[in-house]
Amino acid sequence: MYFYSGRPMYFYSGVDTNHYLYRFGLPKATKGNVERIYTLGSRGRDFLVNATGQSINWYFRPGRTATHNYSFLVHSLAVTRFLVAASYWSKTQKGLQLIQSRINYELANTPGKEEATIIPDGWLLFQRSDGKKGSVLLEIDRGTEYQERFKQHIVSRVEFVRSGAFERFFGERSVTVVYVAVGDLPYKETRRRTMLLWTKEVLKELGLEDWGSMFLFTDVGLDVYGAQLFDKAVWYSTESSKAGRLFGG
Repeated sequence: MYFYSGRPMYFYSGVDTNHYLYRFGLPKATKGNVERIYTLGSRGRDFLVNATGQSINWYFRPGRTATHNYSFLVHSLAVTRFLVAASYWSKTQKGLQLIQSRINYELANTPGKEEATIIPDGWLLFQRSDGKKGSVLLEIDRGTEYQERFKQHIVSRVEFVRSGAFERFFGERSVTVVYVAVGDLPYKETRRRTMLLWTKEVLKELGLEDWGSMFLFTDVGLDVYGAQLFDKAVWYSTESSKAGRLFGG
């Protein structure tokens, strides 16, 4: 489900979903104003399907999201904001363009999904001015996976690529798997370093140390837009102690 924060023209905050957008507050423990979250109502879904041809098979249903907690909503916001930031950044570039992006909800309902042994949080396909393409598998990390489970997370992505399942599902060969640790200081930096260390251990166990460049790690707060993830050298790999840019340089 896409979640946005902002000031759209048409919204509704009751239980009726037959509106363009549905608004609710981001839960928090303290009193005072909360950040407002906006997502599609059924009328907004129908508008996008009919006016833009986008394949959207969901809209906000309050009854189904009653148990969604703060961590879930932050995760969803971070995924959306990364994709939006990538789209905006691409429009400012001359030599590299974002030509496709798909969110996990869409990927989970894509024909042939059985071929995909994993469903990432997002998938982005970029193309250089010379026609060369490269894709990004996005994983937003909120620290919910401990060492054993996270290492299996890495193994599953290695096998997804090595088996050819990634290429068959997405139709592309080149891929970079990016992990974005989202949280407050000092947690996010510690988590990023820990994920990098665990990944290095997994690749060594698999005898695939040379696959280190396929995985990149960074850390941000919830302000993904202000992090300049596509402009700054804020990405780390198992192959270097120095940060680099997502697309090199």
